[in-house]
Parts: sequence; structure tokens; C-alpha cells
Amino acid sequence: ELAELEAQHQQGTIDVRYVDQSGFCLTPYVPYAWQEIGDQIEVPSSGGGKRLNVVGFFNRENAFQAYTFEGSVDSHVMIACIDEYCKQVTKPTVLVMDQASIHTSDAFTECLPRWERHGITVFYLPTYSPHLNRIEILWRFIKYSWLDFSAYESWNTLVQQVEEILRTVGTKYCINFV
Repeated sequence: ELAELEAQHQQGTIDVRYVDQSGFCLTPYVPYAWQEIGDQIEVPSSGGGKRLNVVGFFNRENAFQAYTFEGSVDSHVMIACIDEYCKQVTKPTVLVMDQASIHTSDAFTECLPRWERHGITVFYLPTYSPHLNRIEILWRFIKYSWLDFSAYESWNTLVQQVEEILRTVGTKYCINFV
């Protein structure tokens, strides 16, 4: 089904947007590192409990719309983001998302008919299939490749660097989906 949606997207009859949320905090994302024996790698971090949360709408051509928040992302935040996204929809749009509880709550599913009137349909991915959600690749690139280690020196630096990356996805920062 997802392949068929992507084919329609390629033909220009619909827009397929991968939707998800992610968070950024002052604890660096360092999955692994190699160093010479005896050398020590250090990443500056000021710690702290704040978290910059992002709800994103992303397609295979790197068109991207992001909404950032310091508070948590729940169903009501997702609803507000989709309501805001509706204002820019110009053709039938399919939002591809996982089955997280914030995407399947009663409050969320009650909005589906209203969004359909705006040309938006929600397509739920099978459970445990993050590999099918292209925006997961975007989050990984931001956290592990594009975000400089200096971002973790302060909250303001982190917010500035994350927001700069989010603003320039599709121009400066791109993923080649072959």
C-alpha cells in the first residue's frame, strides 16, 4: 500500500508526507566513537533537563515543515500541528505515521473526518516498522551527522543549531532517497 502511495506521489496526484515527532536535549547523541588507545573523546555538554520537541512533515523530495515546542508532544499538540499544516495543503495529501498512542487516541481519531474534508488522509504504518517512516531517517541525520557537537554547550546554542537545520532541510541539508 505504501509503495502505491509513493507511486501516486511520484505521478504528482497526491502528496505523501511522513509525520513524526522527535526531541533534542543537552545530552549528546553519540552512538559510538573510535579513538586511538589512550586518547579520550569528550563532547562538551552543559546538561540540563530541557527538551526541544519537533513535529515534522517530510517527503521524499526533502520538502519539510517543522513545528518546535519546549513542552511535551501529546495528541492535542499533534492535532494542532496537523490543523496548522492543513492551511498549506494544495492537493490530496496522505500523512504516513506510526501507531503511537498520540496518533491513535480518541481525540486524534475524532479529527480524521475533519482533516479528510481538507484533503488530508492518515495512513498508519504497521506496528514496529520505523524503517518504513522516512522521517526517522531525517531525525537520525540531524542527531548523528548534521548537529555539531558545539550545539551541546548551552540550551540557546542547541536551539539555534537545531532550528537552523530544520529551516534548511531541503536546501542545505538533503537526503537522497534513491
